[in-house]
Amino acid sequence: MSNYKVSIIVPCYNIDSIDYVDINPFDEMISSIVNQSFGIENIEVILVDDCSTDNTRNLLTDLSLKYPSIKPIFMEKNSGRPSIPRNIGIDNSTTDYIMFLDQDDRMDLDCVKILYDTIINNPVDIVKSNYSILNGDEILKYDAGKCGELSIEPKSRDMIYLISHFVWGSIFNKEFINNNNIRFPDTQAEDILFLSKCYNLTDKPIISLNDYYGVIYTANNNNSVSHSFTLKQIEDYASIYEKCMDEYIDYKQSMEFILFNLERYITVIIGSLLRSEEDFNTKKKMIERVRTFILKYREYDVKLPLMWKIFYKLIIYNKKFIIIFSSRIINMIFENPLFTKLFRNKEYN
Repeated sequence: MSNYKVSIIVPCYNIDSIDYVDINPFDEMISSIVNQSFGIENIEVILVDDCSTDNTRNLLTDLSLKYPSIKPIFMEKNSGRPSIPRNIGIDNSTTDYIMFLDQDDRMDLDCVKILYDTIINNPVDIVKSNYSILNGDEILKYDAGKCGELSIEPKSRDMIYLISHFVWGSIFNKEFINNNNIRFPDTQAEDILFLSKCYNLTDKPIISLNDYYGVIYTANNNNSVSHSFTLKQIEDYASIYEKCMDEYIDYKQSMEFILFNLERYITVIIGSLLRSEEDFNTKKKMIERVRTFILKYREYDVKLPLMWKIFYKLIIYNKKFIIIFSSRIINMIFENPLFTKLFRNKEYN
């Protein structure tokens, strides 16, 4: 092992082509790492370039010359997702603990110190922090439903209070990850399956720092693949959600946790369907895939907010024309700041 204590893995792609107004979010991301109170000399920064087509290679090389802690890795073939770059980062990390960050997000300057101190002082494999959502000039705080520092027993009801479905803002014991062969699937919604395997396979409590906002997530980055919803992405979402649900059931997670995640998955997949700008015939196929997923778990008594409940019923009864027409209206207003403020932080609760 190296002298570094924590590895931060960042997938990178075309960072020199990011559409920005004043400050490149990649620069802010790097600044948030190198200025950590934990000390950049204690952090191994693995920047995995997914075969960029712009000047990214030179920029990462320059950063590695400026900061000895930064280790760039250049892929020879573009994967199109964060999954493979993250897996490469895990395989090449030289520390006992790993963290993840995306190229357009940034960390609180105490994030690494707080998470590292927590994981080494407790017999746990995972520590999660909360996060804020940057939308335009406004920062919204994610509401996990319960405040405080929580030590959550595996398979308990309290797992519903685990923060978010993203891997960033967390620290993982790499030995636990490797011993259980946990890696990211090469698909959309890769974070969710990675975390579900962590939750199912750990036999230790999970610490969730619900009052500490360790990461600022950039929600309004139009370059993100998560903002374009295709038939393939809907199929990926549905497949990943089915795997997660089936594993939660097989591993006998609590019914509260199973329902909580099912409700979240239904909300996300319906929201993705509604926001898609695909043509009519493609949207019909998307509705069929979402409907198959919903019907598979229809026996579970899900509780959805009114807006989502309406579309849930429309999908069950296969009202394609109404759904597609409504989708066009929603796409016109979704990026309105008021709409985002009302729904983005509520859609997973």
